[in-house]
Amino acid sequence: APYYFSHKAAVELAGAQVEVTGFEPDTLQPDVSAVRDALRRKRVGHGRVKCVVLTTPNNPSGVVVSAAKMHELSKLCQEEGVWLVVD
Repeated sequence: APYYFSHKAAVELAGAQVEVTGFEPDTLQPDVSAVRDALRRKRVGHGRVKCVVLTTPNNPSGVVVSAAKMHELSKLCQEEGVWLVVD
């Protein structure tokens, strides 16, 4: 969060579940620890995560995800075996 609302609606229309993770309040950058926790929680819980969707620049804030955060998320998704979809 914040996120582009149409992505959530499209995922739900396809019958999948959405889990929104947080962001760093001072920078509005994705909270990689929160994404990691969500991925691991889902792995031991119900369902299987197939992808992480990242919107940059982020609506409605207009924040562009930094190269460092993009690298962290890419590495995390690779380690967890999920796709990183960037819009």
